[in-house]
Amino acid sequence: MSTENQQEQITPEELMKRRIQTTEFFKNQIEILKLQAEYQKLKADIEESALREISCIIKRTHLTMGPKEEQENQEAEQKAEANS
Repeated sequence: MSTENQQEQITPEELMKRRIQTTEFFKNQIEILKLQAEYQKLKADIEESALREISCIIKRTHLTMGPKEEQENQEAEQKAEANS
């Protein structure tokens, strides 16, 4: 059976019912997608906050270390990277 025959067999009532069902489906999907977008935004905000916290810890550590300690730590880090 061709698609033309199938389309001719759909009554206007059936077509309207399908349109309503499709519209309801999309409305439900939009609600789910909005929740998902909110969830992902909150997750990104949490990650950003964690990165800021780590950055502050690193800055604080650099400020509390003297120039000699900082140089020694950099040399130790370079040696560790070279050994890896």
